Amino acid sequence: MSGSVSGQTVGWIDTHCHLQLLDEPPAEVVDDARAAGVTDIVCVGIDAATSAIAVDAARSCDGVHATVGLHPHAANDMDAEIEQLVALLSAPEVVAVGECGLDFYRNRSPREDQDRAFRRQIALAKEHDLALVVHTRDAWDTLFSILDAEGCPARTVFHCFTGGPAEARRCVDSFGAWLSIAGPISYPRNDLLREAVRAVPLGHLVVETDSPFLSPQAFRGKTNYPARAALVGESLAAALGRSAPEVAEVTSRNAAVLFGLGRG
Repeated sequence: MSGSVSGQTVGWIDTHCHLQLLDEPPAEVVDDARAAGVTDIVCVGIDAATSAIAVDAARSCDGVHATVGLHPHAANDMDAEIEQLVALLSAPEVVAVGECGLDFYRNRSPREDQDRAFRRQIALAKEHDLALVVHTRDAWDTLFSILDAEGCPARTVFHCFTGGPAEARRCVDSFGAWLSIAGPISYPRNDLLREAVRAVPLGHLVVETDSPFLSPQAFRGKTNYPARAALVGESLAAALGRSAPEVAEVTSRNAAVLFGLGRG
C-alpha cells in the first residue's frame, strides 16, 4: 500500500516519530518508509530546537507533518522556550501541540514544572485548533485530573499508550481520545497492552513507531525507523484478530481525522 492521506490511496501512517534524532537525513528515512507502505509521517518536537527541525522536515519532505511541543523532561525550560514554540505554531505544516504531559518515572523536571507546562500546552492546542499529543508515564491519575480540570482538546492522542484496559477505556470514554500504539504491542510479555487495545473501538486507535525508540520485537534493541510502522500495525491487527489491510485503512483514517490531514 502506498500513496498519501490527501490523495487516493491509503497505507500505514506513522503518527509519532522523531526524524531529528536519527542519524540519516530525513529525506532518506522518508523514502525508505514510503517504500515500506508508510504514506504519512508525523515528526514530533520535544523542545523548541527539535520542533523547528520538525517544521523544516515537513516543509522539505512530502507526506511529513510536524508537531511543536515541550516534553515533560524539558518542562523546566518552558519560560525560556515558550515564545519560540508559540511562534512555530502558526506554520501550516504544524498539525499538533506536543509531545507534552507528565513523566513521573524519570522526573527529569520538577513535577510542578511538568504540571504548568502541560496546562499551558493544553491551552495552546485549543487556541490554535490543533491536536494534542500526550506523553504519560507513571502519572495516570494526575494527568486525568489535569485534563478534567482544563478540558481535553477535541482531538487528543495518548502517544505510545502503555496503560491497561481501565486506562484505555478512560481515555476514550471520558475524553474521546485516540490511543497511539507503538512497538511494545509486539513484545511477547505485553499481554496487558493487547488486552487494552481490545477494550476500545478500532476507531480510536492509531499506529506509531516512536523512532528511533521502541523497535518492534523483530528489531528490538536496534534503532527504530518509520518504515517499521507496518510491523507495529501488523502486531496490532493480530492482537485484535483483524486483517492488516483493515487495520491499516481504519487507523490511517483515524490519523487523518486526528491531525486534520488533507484539510487544505
